Amino acid sequence: MAGWVLVRCLGVLRAEIDRLAPGRDRSSDGSVGDRAHRDTVSDHNPDDTPGARTPFTDADSRPEVHAIDVDASGPWPAGWSMDRIVATVVNRHRAGLDDRLQNVIHRRRIWSRSWGWTARPYQGAGPHTGHAHFSARYVTAREDDTGPWGLTGPDEGDTMTKSEFLALLKDRDVRAALCSAVLTTDDVLTAPPGSRNPDGTVNRYWSATSYLQQTLGAARTRTARDHEALAAAVVAALPGGGVTAAEVEQALVKVFSADR
Repeated sequence: MAGWVLVRCLGVLRAEIDRLAPGRDRSSDGSVGDRAHRDTVSDHNPDDTPGARTPFTDADSRPEVHAIDVDASGPWPAGWSMDRIVATVVNRHRAGLDDRLQNVIHRRRIWSRSWGWTARPYQGAGPHTGHAHFSARYVTAREDDTGPWGLTGPDEGDTMTKSEFLALLKDRDVRAALCSAVLTTDDVLTAPPGSRNPDGTVNRYWSATSYLQQTLGAARTRTARDHEALAAAVVAALPGGGVTAAEVEQALVKVFSADR
């Protein structure tokens, strides 16, 4: 479909991901929809074109595409994964640091501005396991906002205050994404305890969340040095805005203990 343009904010997001991982696989990248998309209501369809089927409309008359798909396979730099990218973008919106997106979809879950950026099961046709989907709002000022997304450069780690970061730890979805980042994998452990992980080790936990819950929330059967090392890994995995490992450990112990 000729004559369309991608909204500028999503072009910046994709470019920022490219700077984060210049050699990443782009096989599943996409923007404008194919014929299957054109037969449905989709943000991948250009608005302001005859017969366009989009979920919203905006005030301008430009034929714009409001969604991109970004391949999830990487390879990513150390400590990064598509889970962490999604978590960073979603967390910024949940914390009020950004307001350019409407939806994010990845690995059978959808986060939306419509319900406060919490995760819900995604019931659409595709599970979005091979890529993440980002939909922009249909607001011209937001579409044209080319500010950074917090993935690279000085903006990373400086966009969230200490209190905001610790407050986010109270959200189960944030903790799940954080655990995945600490475990440095897109594949959260879901096999029953006693089964083998991909690396051959025995899986003792139902999920990455339960891993940290058992490690930090349960009785302190590990040494203080073990806990400090794990909390330090948490700080290194996600931007903390000056939060210390001791503060993260204390916050995780408190919120994970409250889960049980």
